[in-house]
Amino acid sequence: MAIKTPTTGNDTLYFTSEPVGGGTFTVTDTGGIDTLYLAGSGGTNPTYIQNFPLSRFTINPVNASGVIVITGASTKNNSSFTFNLKGIENIVFGDGAGGIVTVALTYGPADTTPPTASVTTATIRNVGNAVVQSTEVGTAYLVNSTVTVSNVASITSAADALWNSVAITTANTNTNLAATGLGDGTYKVYAVDAAGNLSAAAGNTVTIDTTPDAAPAGLDLATVDDTGSSSTDNVTKLTTGLTFTGTGVTGSVVTLFDDANGNGVVDAGESLGTATVTGGTWSIDASLAAGAHIMKAVQTDAAGNVSAASTALPVTVDTTAPAVAITSGAASNMAKPVVSGTAE
Repeated sequence: MAIKTPTTGNDTLYFTSEPVGGGTFTVTDTGGIDTLYLAGSGGTNPTYIQNFPLSRFTINPVNASGVIVITGASTKNNSSFTFNLKGIENIVFGDGAGGIVTVALTYGPADTTPPTASVTTATIRNVGNAVVQSTEVGTAYLVNSTVTVSNVASITSAADALWNSVAITTANTNTNLAATGLGDGTYKVYAVDAAGNLSAAAGNTVTIDTTPDAAPAGLDLATVDDTGSSSTDNVTKLTTGLTFTGTGVTGSVVTLFDDANGNGVVDAGESLGTATVTGGTWSIDASLAAGAHIMKAVQTDAAGNVSAASTALPVTVDTTAPAVAITSGAASNMAKPVVSGTAE
């Protein structure tokens, strides 16, 4: 659309040719608009509206029909109005105070192409972030899969715990979308561009999980390493290569620890090793110093939730040979002399 400057000294800017297809229309007043003209073909019989200051105008982006609409209210009688600019060839803003009107005007084909949204597949807690992208600047939405999405309003009208959003300021760039406040479930990602076009859901999804697994179970010292008087008394003379086993949730990571202070938490210096649960079971080789130990295990799921500690397994490492003392007996040429004493 061309801009024609005044030739009659009446402080008026003329906009010629019809807006075709869409775009945006922005006017900035630096003097005090007091007159708006909308003219049809040729501009010979303009519609004249008086006393409509620019501050009362809302000049909207192109709508779904490729039409730009101006809405506002008259300062004269406070009546509302709407003008459809499609088919209008001349738009005139007159400044009766002699000020200068600055106009920025852009017209082009209507943008009806939605962006493409993407997200990195992940399982996170609701204190983490989903990593999202859009092929256009705009907004990305993380939406619970239980929400039926047909437009932006169907997202933003859902309960707060079902969606979050983030501004996309650079296209095709990883952007963190916070999961703060969202409930457990599977989430899809949508993108909306500056023209309001809504994308399809991204191909990948994000799972929000705030529920920890149950504690590992069946914690036990391997029979071959249980060298005490019984293979189940959890007494051993070994200090290294001690194999501990148990059960857990497949895919979670088990941490074996010596709970020295009995608080059920893996404190600094207490961890003895980790293993990923495979087929519901896990195995960790550990080293222990001589003495009594309280063995426990916790498991951490894919989202980072840590379970409660397992039932304690007391283990004693005894590396001291038993003391033997002879308390009676003497030199004898008997075939079977009698000797007595004490031992552990």
